[in-house]
Amino acid sequence: MIKRVLAVLFVFLFTIGTAIAQERPCFTFKTFEKKLFKQYGEKKVWLGFPSEEQKEGNTIILYENIETKSWTMMIYVSDSNLLCFVATGENSMHITPEKDTPKKGKQL
Repeated sequence: MIKRVLAVLFVFLFTIGTAIAQERPCFTFKTFEKKLFKQYGEKKVWLGFPSEEQKEGNTIILYENIETKSWTMMIYVSDSNLLCFVATGENSMHITPEKDTPKKGKQL
């Protein structure tokens, strides 16, 4: 169930592409990552890449401060070379994968 919800979320985020760049605050990589680390201590911890079939190559990036558990999710919009805000939070939890879950990500 959780896998389906995550899959639907990522498909949705990958397909919205440049619409996000027009409606959400966006930043250059260097500006954003430096500011995020300086203010919140968050580092890049996870990348979600689009499938090869998708025309737009948008990437989901998750930043996290492991100590404070704050997090920020951004989408890298490849055609504009910008990071655009998706969501943020002040608490997070890591879930231990089941035994049969592969360690390396796989395409859905």
